[in-house]
Amino acid sequence: MKHFRELLAKIKRADEMFNLINDGDRIVIGISGGKDSIVLFEAMMTYKQYAKKEFTLLPVILNLGFERFDATTYLEHFHNRGYDLYVSDASNVAKILEIQKEKQNLLKLPCSICSKMKKAAINSVAKSLNANKVAFAHHIDDALETLVMNMISGGRFATFQPKMHLERANITFIRPLLLVDEDLVINVQQDLNLPLLEYTCPNNKKTRREDIKQLLNGMVLMKAPRRIFN
Repeated sequence: MKHFRELLAKIKRADEMFNLINDGDRIVIGISGGKDSIVLFEAMMTYKQYAKKEFTLLPVILNLGFERFDATTYLEHFHNRGYDLYVSDASNVAKILEIQKEKQNLLKLPCSICSKMKKAAINSVAKSLNANKVAFAHHIDDALETLVMNMISGGRFATFQPKMHLERANITFIRPLLLVDEDLVINVQQDLNLPLLEYTCPNNKKTRREDIKQLLNGMVLMKAPRRIFN
């Protein structure tokens, strides 16, 4: 449990540094089926027990309409953990992405459009559940990849924030894993034998983000910027 304790300590530190969680919060946890989100949920569930704060966790997974999507394993897992997993129908996303792919004559589905549509969908679910916050499972490696992508593509030295309020939607995004690196997430998922779902997106391992990840993994010195947050 050494890795899990380390993870919890970093979530606590992030909460204290960025004021992520408050009494009375209703927090949607965006579940994707991958290691990051299932680890985030497990950690938040445990953190709730000793954080001396009263907040509600609402795990939500989006059915984006890709073939072979099946949340059955997760429905059982979350039930066994004492939670109902909300499966939200967002199957129009896959259809719209295919249309845009053809319209723009692209080789792959447009990830930028998918990202915007997923955020809109999760916001809609959050509002229907009377949630005031949405927690995403982005970790520090994700932040570094986003930083490099923005520098290369837009000439901007910027990445996502640990906490961001959307005025129009009246929803606050939080990222409790922002001080955690991917290696620690992997260790916790393996230590606790947390289940994963099949990743059904046709772009799996074929994205610009994946290219940046491989670039950074090949540059040992790029690990140093993690100290920005630690």
